[in-house]
Amino acid sequence: SYLLTDYESGEILYEKNIDKLRPIGSITKALSIYILANKIFGENRLKELVTIDNAAAEMSKDINYSGLEKYEEGVQLPVETLVNLSLIISACASTAALARHFYGTDEAFIKKMNEVAAGLNMSAHFDDIVGYSPNSVASARALAILCREIVSKQPEILSVTSKSSCIFNKSVCANSNPLIGAGLLTETDGLKTGSTPHAGKCIVATAVRGGRRVIGVVLNSQENERRNPEIQALLEYGLARVNESK
Repeated sequence: SYLLTDYESGEILYEKNIDKLRPIGSITKALSIYILANKIFGENRLKELVTIDNAAAEMSKDINYSGLEKYEEGVQLPVETLVNLSLIISACASTAALARHFYGTDEAFIKKMNEVAAGLNMSAHFDDIVGYSPNSVASARALAILCREIVSKQPEILSVTSKSSCIFNKSVCANSNPLIGAGLLTETDGLKTGSTPHAGKCIVATAVRGGRRVIGVVLNSQENERRNPEIQALLEYGLARVNESK
């Protein structure tokens, strides 16, 4: 699936299979952080400490998920650190820990995810917090709706997703979004990648040039070597087109 839209007008500039429901992998985390944004940013709780529970500790070591953080149960980390790890390097356990910290249980948070998606008129369904489940699905059109909602109502999220890297355990970790982490398109300031055996290689990205923003979606590309130039080409075409029309 491919979708390219003009943020300002909502005009679709390019489309293919935009209403087909597909697994979306870790793009799911963009919805998870969007739901938490009012608490995290609106209530200024970035410095609040989150205690890593056993489930998050186990997930952090599981290569079926991101397997990145290697947390020990009981460690405490600031909300801000977990948000950075969730959005910049797509760390699954960090997202799950945040969801449980603010909502208590996975079940309560997943219920909220589906309520919010329905409220945004997103064609989507979520079975888990981080998008590993093949039953966590959305259409390209739905993800463009989510991206537009984030840009307009929770721009603090872009202040995170626009970072080229973050530091964790004294190591510099590059943004999983190649447009930002590898510097493929400097006007890009978000949003989220996704990759699982069921989803393939996915990305939702947004970029600004000359004050005009476009949103691009690529779902179920078969390898990064295809997905990365595909999303770059979509955004560059869109940025050129919307600036021609000014």
